[in-house]
Amino acid sequence: MKRSDVVRLLLYLVVLAAMAAYPVRKILQFEWPSEMTELFRFKVNLYDPYDPVRGRFVRLSFGRLEFKCDQPTSWDAKINRPGGSVVYAVLDRRKDGTAFVTKLTDTPVPGSAVLKVRCRWRGRDYNPKTKRCSGKWSYLYDYPFDRFYLNEKLAPEAEKLLRSAKRGTEAELLVRIYPDGSFCVDDLQIDKRSIRDVLRSRQEKSEKK
Repeated sequence: MKRSDVVRLLLYLVVLAAMAAYPVRKILQFEWPSEMTELFRFKVNLYDPYDPVRGRFVRLSFGRLEFKCDQPTSWDAKINRPGGSVVYAVLDRRKDGTAFVTKLTDTPVPGSAVLKVRCRWRGRDYNPKTKRCSGKWSYLYDYPFDRFYLNEKLAPEAEKLLRSAKRGTEAELLVRIYPDGSFCVDDLQIDKRSIRDVLRSRQEKSEKK
């Protein structure tokens, strides 16, 4: 083999190894993070009548996500960019254990659990009676997760479950939050039970009939 061919082969192997190293490093970071993750429960609107299920995932809705504060933030200008601005949402838990956002900031807060969210609009609260804006500033944002993936065999059953859900049924998305603001969806629970367990139970009952 010519020396030039050997050099090209070595370069090819180096590039191939670099390409393979990135996904492996990401997987290792998620599976064995250097710092412990925190598990948060996010309340989910159980049923979207226009788009409940598509393919192998359940479409999730969290309603209107809004943060209010007395003063505009230092990163307001970034929101005007196309697609909004990625900021950090500082998370805490209510008495029932579900997550809520206490603050939006453009930098992580040491010692606090943060989630990267996309802030897409900001404005002043408007009072229709006085026809004037109040002193409060409102920021609308979106969570980075809006779907829950399922086995293709369970997806049709998930649609039936969501359509037949009774009023008062609670749905919660369990999400692992990493120190850098990234996340990993852990489970979708219906009345404190994993949706996969609920669907399997429904399938077993239908098969016995």
